[in-house]
Amino acid sequence: MLFVAAWMLIGLAHKCQADVIIISTLNNKTFTAVGDLPALFGPPIPLTGFKGYAQYVMPPDACTKLHPPPKLKNITGPWIGIVKRYNCAFVEKVLNAQIAGYDAVIVHNVGSNSIQPMGSDNQSLSEKVSIPSVFIGQEDAFMIIENFLYDKGYILEITDDLPFNLQNYLVPFAITIGICFIVMLTFMVSCIIFSNFCILIEIYVRQRAGS
Repeated sequence: MLFVAAWMLIGLAHKCQADVIIISTLNNKTFTAVGDLPALFGPPIPLTGFKGYAQYVMPPDACTKLHPPPKLKNITGPWIGIVKRYNCAFVEKVLNAQIAGYDAVIVHNVGSNSIQPMGSDNQSLSEKVSIPSVFIGQEDAFMIIENFLYDKGYILEITDDLPFNLQNYLVPFAITIGICFIVMLTFMVSCIIFSNFCILIEIYVRQRAGS
């Protein structure tokens, strides 16, 4: 029972994990969130998260020189570039976005909704990367591109943390563990009492038979 309860909590946390959080600029409320994995190169995502306005870069694969982020009077950034996978290495995409003026990068998968940590075999290029980057699935990227770019009134927050209060799940889990422990303890005590009672009955019967 304890194993089943632990397995359920782990499974719940895995399904709920979502690291790119979409926030409305009108009321600062979270609209939705999608799962990501951070790159194995470049700086880590700040503990407080990274917030910025999202823009689909041009060209989308970021394998050549990019157009810089929009220059607007009412939006000064920071800017998060959304980049398409393939045609060149992950580190090249992120570095090109960095050179263009983006402050963080979200690379999306192509033809798949799976996510993976982005690595690099080029140490010299990796050392030049000074902005964080993450990887997301294709459908999540299309949802963001179609509905949640900077001109739609939303910002994105990139974080490694779970976007829910873990205590909301730990408290019920602790209660479940406590109930399971009490049930198991009660069952063991009942078995011991019943076993001793049977032994006493057997001893009594033998004594009566001997007399």
